[in-house]
Amino acid sequence: MPIFPFAVDHQSHGLRPLKAERSFFCADTGALLQESTKRIQIYKNETIKLSVDELSEIKRISTGNLRLLGFKPLSCLKDYHNLRPSTFLFPSDEDIIGSTRLFIAVHRSMLRLKRFGVAFYGSSSRPQLVALVAQEEIIIAGGQVEPPGMHMIYLPYSDDIRDIEELHSDSNGTAPCATDEQIKNAAALMKRIDLKDFSVCQFANPALQRHYAVLQALALEEDEIPDINDETVPDEEGMSRPGVVKSLEEFKLSVYGENYQEENGPGKAVDASKKRKAAAELAAKESAIHDWGELADNGKLKDLTVAQLKCYLTAHNLPVAVFSHWCSSPVDLCDRPDCIGLTGRPVQSTGLHTTSRPVVLHCSVTGRSVYTGFDPVWPESAVLTSVFEEDPN
Repeated sequence: MPIFPFAVDHQSHGLRPLKAERSFFCADTGALLQESTKRIQIYKNETIKLSVDELSEIKRISTGNLRLLGFKPLSCLKDYHNLRPSTFLFPSDEDIIGSTRLFIAVHRSMLRLKRFGVAFYGSSSRPQLVALVAQEEIIIAGGQVEPPGMHMIYLPYSDDIRDIEELHSDSNGTAPCATDEQIKNAAALMKRIDLKDFSVCQFANPALQRHYAVLQALALEEDEIPDINDETVPDEEGMSRPGVVKSLEEFKLSVYGENYQEENGPGKAVDASKKRKAAAELAAKESAIHDWGELADNGKLKDLTVAQLKCYLTAHNLPVAVFSHWCSSPVDLCDRPDCIGLTGRPVQSTGLHTTSRPVVLHCSVTGRSVYTGFDPVWPESAVLTSVFEEDPN
């Protein structure tokens, strides 16, 4: 099976891999504490102390070893029982002395009697029943073709294999069937988009190519990552050919009929638009209660609740999600009218006081914009609604 790369955290300088460790500190003194070796469970008003090893032993269903349960005839093992790649087993006297002798005896008996073993193999998170199928050694003049051993097949549970429904009924209890015209149009469409001489070897894995491009840019200290040509995306040019478009439209017309999207479609986009419009109207009514300009001039915006500020943002089509992420309590606003904002993000946390580029700060209440040069000085309580970088030239 192919092995895909995974993300590894590295240092920003030196590119050495990082290892995560957990430490406990005292909340009062900040001193480093040793991890507790005891766990407490309250049961019937009694405190039960358990060590980490005892708790792990209770949670563990199996030790992870293979436990043989019995044997069954090979005729009982079906092809559809093998739902995933099997594991090949062979003995090793280096770990357990005498395992090879025991393995050979069981292996030969299973081949002679045409039986397979049923065993339990699993952990606390995934208990699993497996089938042990013996494989006979095959040797030809050139050498060994098949080694002796056992295939461990992971058996499915009863609810992993479901019966196929021959007829899928709709809400009315009827099973729709395709007409001859629909089948004819589907066959014509399949002939139009037939992939001739198709092979999976013609396409590279875009995720791996992206990974290799990042490694190359990192090794060569390049500022930009090369663009990756994703060959797995649909062929828009080929799908836009007149013959393909005609066959597709005929198939859609025969299956869905005319005006399907307007009349018979689920209309999820329309429902979402109605919900957003209703929420905006409700927020506009709530926002109209306050005189925002007067509150801004008197510095009373900080006395409002988060819900009231959200109503203002929704009524004026401002990003409420950003506000919710940055602000968990009524914002602390600046007394200067040209620095008033409602996102709740402190200017000091944006890094604008150390920026090397001029920016424009926009006030959502007064509608004024403030142009700042290099290294602006802001009070700690200043918050803003939006920041736009401008070209210093």
